[in-house]
Amino acid sequence: TIDISYDFITATSGMDVTDLTNSVTATPGDTEACFTFKVVDDSVLEARECFNISINVSSSAPAAVAISNDEVQYCIADNDDITVGFDPSTYSVTEGAPTVDLVVS
Repeated sequence: TIDISYDFITATSGMDVTDLTNSVTATPGDTEACFTFKVVDDSVLEARECFNISINVSSSAPAAVAISNDEVQYCIADNDDITVGFDPSTYSVTEGAPTVDLVVS
């Protein structure tokens, strides 16, 4: 059994990523073991969100099991765009008007 742990830097468990597993099993002869998680597609404009994923061999694993590259940083790039501009794109006002209201949307 390979234990998996997470260290959330700017990403948030349950909001940015879900379905996290705590372990994965490899059997003798395996050259890899895979696990998955979900990245949540929200509609919030935000900066890159990162977290670290670490692996550790269970204490019940044979002594011959070695680990290299035991940590990786995973970052989520936002896919939400924001566009701002004047609405409408042309305004007209009479001289002496007490105020001018412009709308940015």
